[in-house]
Amino acid sequence: MGSMSADENIRDVLRFYPQIYLAYHVDHVRAASTEWGLSAADSSILAHLDTVVPTSPRALAAHLGVAASTLSAALRRLEMLGYIANTPVADDRRRRNKDAHRSGCRGDGGDVGARLRTREGTPRCTLAQRSNGRRARPRPARARCAYLTDKGDLMKIIAIALASLLALVLIVVVVGALLPRRHEVSRSAVIAAPPAAVYAAVTDVANAAAWRPGVQRIEVLGRTNGGLRFREHSAPGAVTYEVTAEEPVRLFVTEIVDRNLGYSGSWTYSFAPQDAGTRVTITERGEVSNVIFRFVSRLVVGQTKSIDTYLAALARHVTPSAAR
Repeated sequence: MGSMSADENIRDVLRFYPQIYLAYHVDHVRAASTEWGLSAADSSILAHLDTVVPTSPRALAAHLGVAASTLSAALRRLEMLGYIANTPVADDRRRRNKDAHRSGCRGDGGDVGARLRTREGTPRCTLAQRSNGRRARPRPARARCAYLTDKGDLMKIIAIALASLLALVLIVVVVGALLPRRHEVSRSAVIAAPPAAVYAAVTDVANAAAWRPGVQRIEVLGRTNGGLRFREHSAPGAVTYEVTAEEPVRLFVTEIVDRNLGYSGSWTYSFAPQDAGTRVTITERGEVSNVIFRFVSRLVVGQTKSIDTYLAALARHVTPSAAR
């Protein structure tokens, strides 16, 4: 052969060897199936790049026997993964404006690589590298920054939430401590039933769970020092009461016996005829030692809430027509 023919054969070998090698000696795997996020085609591209000597993406496409537009998509993905980077070439005569660049995206551990943007010029490609010789799957720089930003924002949100919670608790404690420890409130209602019927319903504590909302059951504990004791069970817990005064059809008084609840006190029921019914008045004399309970009962729930609920339930119980 002539020298020109030999040169052509050499060029053909250099041109077609990567394709032949890729076809017969490389497992054709998809990027998603590899630890590094690389497909067989990606590996072939990286095999033709150098860590020092840059390569034009156009020349790389010609060497691989593919169109530059076909190669550009692969180069963009490799840049996003951190394997290649673009940097500007100062002496490139084909660069169309001063914004043409040679990328400098770096992955973890010193990865450097490149990709082509035909609108901005013709940068050179440099193969990504690692000093320890092992390649782990790099995270894109933008994604890594976004991740760190999101994580930082989350920590800020948690810190603000904790600080707000502590501030709220502090406000509740301070305000609760400033509120009066003892209180006395009264509420009354006229019930369309005779005093004897209303008095009987109130004093029948053993069966009160059947009509009082929130009361799950009542234990009758017997008499102590002449006064009947009973224990009410509800969702918040159990409270033990003692009957301290009884005047049939006129007066009934119960008092909390427990001393470890954070509150204590008594209810005084008075009954008086009014028109064809009965005026029932309940007076609560309480002492709230727990400052948080004091805040909630005074400013959130209301100190007459329990009395109002009781009177409404009592009216429904002794006058069934009131429930309709």
